[in-house]
Amino acid sequence: MTVKRNIKSKPATIVVVTKDKQFMDSLRNNFDENYHFIHSQPVDNLVKKACEIEPDLILKDISRYKNVSLQVFNSLKSDYRTHHIPIIIVTEKEKPNNLEEYFEAGVSDNIAKHFNPTEIRLIINTHLELKQKIDENKEMHFVKTKFFSIMTNDIKDSLLGVKGIAGFLLNDLESESEKTNEVVKMARILYEDSKNLYKFLENLIEWASIETNKKEFKPELINLQEIIHELIDHFNNDIEQKNITLKTDLNKNIEFITDRNGLKTILLHIISNAIKYSNKDGNISIRAESRSKSSNTRIEIEDNGIGMDDDVVKHIFRLDTPHPKTIGTFGEKGIGLGLIICRSILDKLFGKINIESRKHRGTKVTLMIPDLKK
Repeated sequence: MTVKRNIKSKPATIVVVTKDKQFMDSLRNNFDENYHFIHSQPVDNLVKKACEIEPDLILKDISRYKNVSLQVFNSLKSDYRTHHIPIIIVTEKEKPNNLEEYFEAGVSDNIAKHFNPTEIRLIINTHLELKQKIDENKEMHFVKTKFFSIMTNDIKDSLLGVKGIAGFLLNDLESESEKTNEVVKMARILYEDSKNLYKFLENLIEWASIETNKKEFKPELINLQEIIHELIDHFNNDIEQKNITLKTDLNKNIEFITDRNGLKTILLHIISNAIKYSNKDGNISIRAESRSKSSNTRIEIEDNGIGMDDDVVKHIFRLDTPHPKTIGTFGEKGIGLGLIICRSILDKLFGKINIESRKHRGTKVTLMIPDLKK
């Protein structure tokens, strides 16, 4: 029987330290292509080899040795490059007498040499999944740390601008300057910068509340047409200012259960972006259809505005990538968090988002919103 891996990812790389060719062949014959076994001789420098290969797991055969030095295990666990790699020892019998010593030296588990394929699959997959979770948590910690570093710099830059304008205003007022127009101009800049900074902080707080599960989601029956028309009314002035033609293709009977405020926030950000990056006399279309077989509602919001480069689209949801703060076609400033908030809310609503865009050709955002009742 060939063991199949349950983990949906790239093949797991496993270094097998053994002199036993039959054992090596048995592993390869009983596992499928999702497991990549690399043979290593016991005399090899295991720490060096592990650093070169960066395996997901190490299997070390100690079945033919009466006295096994624990030094190699201690070396693997004390080296920052290899300490995260789980180690499973292979023994002749089910458990060695001094198993506790191996665990203290950094060994994660043990298996018998004449293994049952199903049992070894469970043991190996358990440690592979655990390592994967640990690696994902480390990556997420790194990403969030980088994200907050980026956000801190953005806030600092914004405050620097506000501080500078406020300083000019103060100097003019203290010197009783008669340059009223200049003072008014600077006051307007100060107002706009402080307004954008306040909006930025509001979005940052909202994102943090979603990520830390402080924001409560309450599924209820909603009518999609009502929500979208309500949002369009909200943007009437902006639409008229740019003379945008906005067309909707919505069935008034599209109803499903989801969080009303969460969906409104998502649509608010996406429609706002479509308007912001549309040219004068531009076109925006909003289409929706209900897919009864999958219990999903598909919503498309498309514009023919300034669009985005492929590289921007590729990294648009990454927290550790500084997003270019693209200025709208009428000078509107962006804060770079809207789509990240949309993605966070969609994760909570089990929805999906896809973005297609070409520079100077416009953008299409596709949402898949599930009915939470079904």
